[in-house]
Amino acid sequence: MPKSRPCIVELLLMVSLLLLLISIRVALRASILPKLFIVFYLFVLDKNTMDTLFILL
Repeated sequence: MPKSRPCIVELLLMVSLLLLLISIRVALRASILPKLFIVFYLFVLDKNTMDTLFILL
């Protein structure tokens, strides 16, 4: 169990970072600032989950 958990956490972290990069790219391609603000707001909201992920790491 302790060996499989960090792999899952790393996978979730990679997926979340990938989604963040994709959303930033889409926002830049559309050149719409509200989309960037929404992404930033969601990232701030998910700060607690990111902290728990780093604690698990």
